[in-house]
Amino acid sequence: MQLLRMWYVKSGPWVVQRYLHTVRVFDGTFAVVDTWRNMGRPLFQDYTWQGRIIGVFLRLARIMAGLFVFVLAALLYAFFYLLWLLFPVICVASIIGGLTVPLPL
Repeated sequence: MQLLRMWYVKSGPWVVQRYLHTVRVFDGTFAVVDTWRNMGRPLFQDYTWQGRIIGVFLRLARIMAGLFVFVLAALLYAFFYLLWLLFPVICVASIIGGLTVPLPL
């Protein structure tokens, strides 16, 4: 019973914590929140109209790349967590399926 509680109940919050840690690490690289906060400011202190336009596009590209990485990480975590949840079921099904197969003579 303890194994099932650990496997199905306690693993969910652990996976969420690991995902949030991964997002924090990636946000340290992509700085999505800080980039969004500074969207109205010119990039590299270039106050010309060309600098302002280029700054908006570069910041949008950085935000989009960061969000893509966050979504990709969420999908990978969800996929592997689903495999984690199905692993005992697959093992039991394969054991039961192996018991019903007739032995070759």
